[in-house]
Amino acid sequence: MVLLKEKNTLRGQWPLGRIIELYPGLDGHVRVIIVKTKGNLLGYFMSASIGVC
Repeated sequence: MVLLKEKNTLRGQWPLGRIIELYPGLDGHVRVIIVKTKGNLLGYFMSASIGVC
């Protein structure tokens, strides 16, 4: 389970999600994740600004 950090939202209201898939880059580090939330599949590029906890 992950918390998806959202700007201008209280920490207790951040949506929960489940990581479905991980996609590594050529260097072996995870670069993209697919997260399932209530009824949605979301893709995220992993970077310092993503805010996945």
